[in-house]
Amino acid sequence: MSLTKVFQFDAPGACLSAPVVVAQSLLVATQVGTFLRVDLTATAAGASAVGEAGGQVTSAALDRASGELFVVDCNRPEVLKLESGGSGFNPVANYLEGFEGKPFRGPHSIVVEPSTGELVFTDSGAFGDTGLSNRRGAVYRTVNGRRQVVAVVPPSLAYPAGVAVAPDGSIFVCELCANRVLRLAPRPAGVFHASVFLQLSGYFGPMFIAINPSNSDVYVSRFDIKPPVEGKQPTCHVSVFGPNGDEKGTVTVPGAAIDGLCCDDAGSRLFIVQSNTVYSLQL
Repeated sequence: MSLTKVFQFDAPGACLSAPVVVAQSLLVATQVGTFLRVDLTATAAGASAVGEAGGQVTSAALDRASGELFVVDCNRPEVLKLESGGSGFNPVANYLEGFEGKPFRGPHSIVVEPSTGELVFTDSGAFGDTGLSNRRGAVYRTVNGRRQVVAVVPPSLAYPAGVAVAPDGSIFVCELCANRVLRLAPRPAGVFHASVFLQLSGYFGPMFIAINPSNSDVYVSRFDIKPPVEGKQPTCHVSVFGPNGDEKGTVTVPGAAIDGLCCDDAGSRLFIVQSNTVYSLQL
């Protein structure tokens, strides 16, 4: 599985995150919350600033029907909304700030359900805020046209991180500190039943997840905490699983950690963000 470098953001201390495919371009956030639009059709991909969210964005999701962009940062206890306007996105306000009168810990990742337009997001807090000794992470979902928030998984998880929705409506959640991936199956619609889809070993745990919309393959980034080895370039990895959990391969990426994953709408490319670089993998 060979990678192609799509874009590199050359700026002091540059780091990218929160990739989102929009038509023939890719949105990514910088380390200060500026969204860049990368043209995927250009021979030499360039980028232009199209919106400001501020903070250290960990994930973003686009509602393709309305053009609204929803943004989370696990250091801030809210979900932000940016509306499409002109050639970019304009910040509106803090869109969601808590559940049952209590503020969120700090949402980590967010996705828009393609079939309903509802939001699904994990609430982990900053790294170390929830874990094996403090299982208080949760998964929330909006209902009734985003007028209410419900707990799909109440506070009980050891740092829920990446989240994705499969074509059949199942929600997949990376529980980082338990080194596993959960599957929340809707039976009937709107009622979710949780099970362990993958119990992983090695590495610290799964951080980000993407699901191929054409064949339901699951792509999981494997986060680890380990000291650098002198004279050896660090690498990080994305594990590929079939829809039944069978392992299909591993993608090796240069660098210490992966900062975001997403698939295009056709399921033909996987985009991987690592530090200041965006790679693509033909699927």
